[in-house]
Parts: sequence; C-alpha cells; structure tokens
Amino acid sequence: MPEIERLVKVDWSRTKSIFIVTFLMLNIFLTYQLTEKLTAGDLKLLTQGTIHDTLAEHDIVLAFTDPEQIRTDSPITGALRAFTEEDTAELWNGQHIEIQNDTVIYSVLDAPYQLPEQNIEAGIDFFLDNYVLNGNEYQLAIVDYEKGRIGLFQTYNGNAVEYAEGRYPLLLDLTEDMQIEAYHQFYMDMTQHGREQEMLTPLRAIEALFEEQLIPVNTVIEEVEPVYYGLLELNGDFQIFGPMWKVHVNDKHYYVNAINGAIQPTNEVE
Repeated sequence: MPEIERLVKVDWSRTKSIFIVTFLMLNIFLTYQLTEKLTAGDLKLLTQGTIHDTLAEHDIVLAFTDPEQIRTDSPITGALRAFTEEDTAELWNGQHIEIQNDTVIYSVLDAPYQLPEQNIEAGIDFFLDNYVLNGNEYQLAIVDYEKGRIGLFQTYNGNAVEYAEGRYPLLLDLTEDMQIEAYHQFYMDMTQHGREQEMLTPLRAIEALFEEQLIPVNTVIEEVEPVYYGLLELNGDFQIFGPMWKVHVNDKHYYVNAINGAIQPTNEVE
C-alpha cells in the first residue's frame, strides 16, 4: 500500500505540473494574441498620423471632406449598345437623327439650342433631359470654348465613367454664340463585375501620389472624387472599368486604383 500511495502522489504531482504548464502556455498565447491586435490597431493609427504629419510638413493641405471615408465598390463592365429606331422614337422631334454604324447617334437640331450665359450647367441639364437618350445618365466633363464643344461622361451609380484615351460618350457641338447645334452620342450598358470590396481611403490615394513625388509642396487638394476608369478594352464593343479615386492636384488630375493603390497612366485626347 505505501508503494501505491507513493505512485499516486507522484502521478498527481505530475498531473498538476502539466495543468500548470498548460495554463501558463494558454495565458502566454492569449496575451500574444491580445498584444498583436492592440499593436495592429496602434500601428494603423500611427501610420495615419504619420501620413497627416508628413503632408503637414510639406504644406500639403487636404481641403475636402472626409479624407478617411470608407466605401465599397467593384469593377464594372460596359457593353456598347447597338441603337434601334425604337431607342430614338421618343426623342424631341425638333432634331434630325441618324444612327451611324449602329452604335452612334448623330443629331442635328432643327433650331440651335441657346445656352444661358449665367448658368450653363442648368442649360445643359435641360438639354439632356429633352433632347438626349438617357440624358440623365450623363455628367458634364468639359466646356471647350476654343474647339466649340462640350464633353460629357456617362455615369454609373452617380459616378463618372471615364476612358483611358480621353473619349467622351456625348459630345455637343457649339456655335460661336454658345448654341448647341448638333451632338454625337454612344452609350454603354453597364453592369457590376465581381463582388464588392472595401476601397482604399482618399488619404491612401494621396499618399500613393506623394510617394511618387506627384504632389508638390504648398499644394491645396480641394477635390478627390470616386470615378470608374477604363482598365481594359477587350474590343471596341466591350470594356472593363475599375473604381478609382480621381485626385485633382493644381491644374492636373491623377487616377489612383481604389483597390490596389496603383496610379493609372493616362493618354488623354486633346
């Protein structure tokens, strides 16, 4: 019996040691996990703080709202629409319409439409609503007085869809008196491509540009807007557009991929 009692005591002592060691290892593991989470959170705050500090040191001011906004989005695809007579049947009858190569509407107005001097954008909006197919889906991009034209982007979910080669899906031809006399239009049927992902913040887009020395000192950045930008054109009838941050820097603008932070090359047509 004494021998059995001795063995029992030895086993119990060994079991207690195993429990103690296991408990200590579990505590170490849980402490490590907690520390890792806290460190990651601190690192994120530190990194954001560092970006703000670096921009401030170079007198770069962010003069737009919510530079750290969080949004989700995905790429979209666009298929060039082949127009039919049914598409143009309900348009304002004060214009002569011709469908060119199935995909372009060319319209000549019977009487030029006068744009108001005081509020050109309102005049354009009225024209779009009354003369242009799906006119409410287009957004003003440029008024080129020298070339006598107005370029407009198509939109998707309220954001402009822009092309790498600088094309405008809607071009309004102007007279010297700021009258619209004709227009060319093509239209992309847009659909979401893939699942939505969390986008980089505008601040991260600005950081990417700063690291590439594309933002000079003493710069005030007043506008950063979400857009879709042409990534890949498989053929003339089908294209893929990625979600971007369009960052306006002085008299230039840059497109930063809102998913991976890559700065997109541009090849704009003058």
